[in-house]
Amino acid sequence: LEEQFYLFWPGCLVMLGRTRSRNIAIVSIVLLPFARLASYALFPKSRLQLTAMFHLGIDQIFWGALVALAYTKGTHLKLKGNRYLGWLTLAYAVFTIFVLTPAIDHVPGLGRFVVPTVYSSFASLLLLWLLSGGTGILRSALQWHPLCWVGVISYSLYVWQELFLTVKAVEVPFPFNVGCVLLAAILSYYLVESPLRKKIQVFFLRRTRGGQSLADRGG
Repeated sequence: LEEQFYLFWPGCLVMLGRTRSRNIAIVSIVLLPFARLASYALFPKSRLQLTAMFHLGIDQIFWGALVALAYTKGTHLKLKGNRYLGWLTLAYAVFTIFVLTPAIDHVPGLGRFVVPTVYSSFASLLLLWLLSGGTGILRSALQWHPLCWVGVISYSLYVWQELFLTVKAVEVPFPFNVGCVLLAAILSYYLVESPLRKKIQVFFLRRTRGGQSLADRGG
């Protein structure tokens, strides 16, 4: 699912632009819960893989893509003065953690049809709230430099942990396996991920209206 997304989403952004890509994401997050329900009824053999297939589970990642697009437009800054956003986020958190999650074991199909949407939308709302800057002491704690650095290399940590911790393709005893994950993530981020990200950002800046001169000034 994730690997297919990494091919599909950049292709949409390059060929269709941000607005049309955003519309694809919005349509997907609206329709895919119903598509999962239809697939559950029509294709019983695929029920265990409902949220792991691209055409039925990609909406979970599209929520994050929409947050990223909103962030680039400064939507999070417009939310800073909204006094209801924090309470809405807290209420959604209480509902998700204490109502929805325990209900999964008692309501058939809930975990396959509703939970992916609720979890993903809650994570998106939480991100926008944190990015808005109106979270007080919580935001200050999350801005602690060591914690921010872990966040910076978090994707590399996510990629490499499977090799040493989950699948354990490389057998290394604890706690050295954790050290191997950290070292691999650091090398991966600074030697591969960060340089490539800068090149990609420059590419998209040059495609944006008026972005040519900005990209040139930035190197």
